[in-house]
Amino acid sequence: MKKNPPKKKPAKQEPAADSIVNADRDLKLGEWWESDESGFSAGTSNATNDERAISYWMFYPSMTDLEFVSTSLDIVHHEATRYLMKRAVEFGLNDGPLWPAMLLCERLVARNVGQKGPLLGSWPECFRDSDLSDVERATMDAGDAVFMQLVVRLNIELPVASPQLFTKDDLRQMTGLGDTALTMHTKAAGVSVPRKGGKNHRYLEADVRRILEQVINNSQDSSARNRCKAGLQSIGKITS
Repeated sequence: MKKNPPKKKPAKQEPAADSIVNADRDLKLGEWWESDESGFSAGTSNATNDERAISYWMFYPSMTDLEFVSTSLDIVHHEATRYLMKRAVEFGLNDGPLWPAMLLCERLVARNVGQKGPLLGSWPECFRDSDLSDVERATMDAGDAVFMQLVVRLNIELPVASPQLFTKDDLRQMTGLGDTALTMHTKAAGVSVPRKGGKNHRYLEADVRRILEQVINNSQDSSARNRCKAGLQSIGKITS
């Protein structure tokens, strides 16, 4: 009786070199995210946590372009936001807009993935030119306004170019209005008015644009209207 030749065992396939590198990188990323999450959850206010939380807030969109997909990133993103909210309260800021803005960021990233290519830049600048609803844009701007106020308080230099910021003195010079009239138009434009004694308050360019447009459209003072038109031109919002 003829015996069948013994079956050869298939050669053991070694994982490709790039998959080993990626697995090692993914493991390190997971460890880093877990470590940062623990630091934020502990709630200890310090410069290291400040800088790391700000980085997660700004660079979440580009971090999701990594091949490694894990809920770990969303978890640490949430904890970073909670930490920033705590810091905002410590400085007397309204922390309320930060959480809705963070959730919007994640929704926009999920909407963008696989449709428009890699996400470049930082939050929220990478979505400035996106087709957003009025509610989404208001949520984004409100969160960004608080975030930038917090950056000023923490005296942290952002790793990328930050939006131009304006003081109340800047607004006085641009509008020619006194404090009472300026406050009235600021509120009418839907822009937050700083608390009494808020000397360090800064306005985002988008807020300044809304205030200037409010004065142009509603003020009876022709001189103030003309100054505001010039102000819009100076920050590049109109060209004619």
